Amino acid sequence: MRRRNRRGIGARASLVAWVIFAAFAVAALRAGDPVPITVQLDWKPGMQFAGLLLAQERGWYREAGLDVTIRANDFKRPYVNIVAEDDHTVGTSEARTLVDARAHGQPIRAVATMFQASPVVLVSLKARGIRTADDLDGKTVGVHRFEDFDMLRLAFKKSFASRQVGFDFKELLAGEVDAVPGYVMDEPLRLAQRGNEVNVLPVDAYGWVDYSQVLFVSEAFLAKNPAALERFLTVTFRGWRAALADPDAAVAMIGKQAPADLNAASLREALRRIAPLLTKESPHLGSMKVETWKRIIAVTPEGERTTRQVTVEDLVDFRFLPMLEKD
Repeated sequence: MRRRNRRGIGARASLVAWVIFAAFAVAALRAGDPVPITVQLDWKPGMQFAGLLLAQERGWYREAGLDVTIRANDFKRPYVNIVAEDDHTVGTSEARTLVDARAHGQPIRAVATMFQASPVVLVSLKARGIRTADDLDGKTVGVHRFEDFDMLRLAFKKSFASRQVGFDFKELLAGEVDAVPGYVMDEPLRLAQRGNEVNVLPVDAYGWVDYSQVLFVSEAFLAKNPAALERFLTVTFRGWRAALADPDAAVAMIGKQAPADLNAASLREALRRIAPLLTKESPHLGSMKVETWKRIIAVTPEGERTTRQVTVEDLVDFRFLPMLEKD
């Protein structure tokens, strides 16, 4: 009995010591200078980054001892290169872009994903009659880069021509192309907002597997400050939970911070379309699976193939997911 009591006393003493240590650690964190982190987006701020933007607006990164700057893609330098060369930058990207970058020797690691499924769609004017993938045979699809065409060809398993287009829908509205790629929460809504009736073909409905808005960092960042990265991920997905719980707050915040491409009703619809992508594989925000990464790596468009073999272990660091899955 005495032995059990002494063990109980020792356990309580250890618990008290841990609480005191944690309190001092938090006080030291608050007293010290915040850790600078730059978030390099692969696009411009919008609803697809609502979790990041809302967390920043509410000061949650600062509360966690982080000084976060969110930077839009200016397309002057490849965003993957910016992240790979820095030890305090977090990037966002399509998973397949990261596979390609790692194959070319970039020292990067994926640490979580915001979207557990691809938001990529083909959008066409309803009058063109493209309702299923079968309707794409013989059509012309506008693409923004060569890899878009390869991905769409593999996703839909159909034969169609391609043509380089811009992001302003000029070629689609003029009938020069039959469809263009986009994100389900963006291009279809912008076209509809202009009074166009559209049809949408999601790539994941045809078996295409990809993660999107994957959060990734350099290996130098992982080695230098994994604790700061853990806090960043915790706060980011806290931001996403807040956006989903209070859509009106998310819409108001994006309306202030992002370019006015979409009105309030369209922004609300954008968040509604994003919601299922956040938990397509798992109810835990940020979650990724080894098997999914294997499937992503196994199917690489011809335009992105290299002789270097990429493995999940090369590219993905899963250490932070158990922490995220507690929330």
